[in-house]
Formats: sequence, structure tokens, C-alpha cells
Amino acid sequence: MSSDSHYRSTPYGEEMRCPECGAWATADYVDNGVEMQRCGPYSCDACGWVEPRNDLSLLGGFELEEKS
Repeated sequence: MSSDSHYRSTPYGEEMRCPECGAWATADYVDNGVEMQRCGPYSCDACGWVEPRNDLSLLGGFELEEKS
């Protein structure tokens, strides 16, 4: 894998480069019996960045209704 890759695989799922600082951001994954499934937003421990809700592409994930 090239060092300029935006994503990398780990035994626990996948990590992505933080758009703020460039460190590796992680997300929560669960083993659904077939593969590892992401169940949370990416977050960076180095700078505190958290993936915005509108960037999430998980089916059924983070579909909280906005209260006005």
C-alpha cells in the first residue's frame, strides 16, 4: 500500500486519513459474522475531529430525527 493512501485496512476494520491533521482516524466496527461493519463515525484522537453526520454513508446509521 502506498504511503499517500487515504484509507487503510486493519484487523478491526478500516482507518482513514483525518482531513484536519493527516493522522489516522478510526471508527467503531462490529463483526456481523460475515465481515466487519462500520457502526460509528470516524474520529481523530490527535486533533479531535469527528466525521460530520451528513458525510456518513451507512444505511440506517445515524438517522436521528432533528428536534426543532
